[in-house]
Amino acid sequence: KDSPGDLKMEDDNNMLEVAEIYADYENEAETLWVRLGKQQVSWGQSDGLRLLDVVNPLDQSWHGVNLLEPYLEAFDNLRESIWMARVTAAIPSCIEDLHDVQLEMLAIPNFVPSTLPAPGSPYHLQPFTNLGLPVDENLPEGEEWGLRLMGVYKRLEWSLNYLYHYQDEGITDLRRVLVDGTAELDHPRVNSYGFGLSYDDNLRT
Repeated sequence: KDSPGDLKMEDDNNMLEVAEIYADYENEAETLWVRLGKQQVSWGQSDGLRLLDVVNPLDQSWHGVNLLEPYLEAFDNLRESIWMARVTAAIPSCIEDLHDVQLEMLAIPNFVPSTLPAPGSPYHLQPFTNLGLPVDENLPEGEEWGLRLMGVYKRLEWSLNYLYHYQDEGITDLRRVLVDGTAELDHPRVNSYGFGLSYDDNLRT
């Protein structure tokens, strides 16, 4: 399922897609930075895990055929770039050991994931298709937004994250089953909260 604004051309054998395209702005005082366009945002990741890194959905339409593959390939190659506005503002600190404090804001005006194969295809992660019910999917289509407050205290890097977003792992709610036996599905939006801590020992070990 393609999303509006994918900037993609494809046929049965070939595909050409613009992965990222954006414009940056930074004021002279370097206290405000803006990026508009199709982009990726990484809010922290660990090997094979996505705990805070949930802004961009993963492309599971072919990368996820081998269940081990997402853990062997860099998430940078799996994330779907999406259209968004990203604003980062520096916050002055009056605490001596607290520095590089920033507030990052994301606004995603029309999020339509294209990460899963179509319903009924072999790798579509949709439990209701396994019951033999025809599926009428109400695809996610709407705004998402998030905030991230981050900084450094001495050598301890920290961040507090919030994201209002759709689930992109194929999680759905069964809205109802119609008279003709068709299952109507909804993709729920959720509130995700998280924090991250990272210590720098100067040797980068």
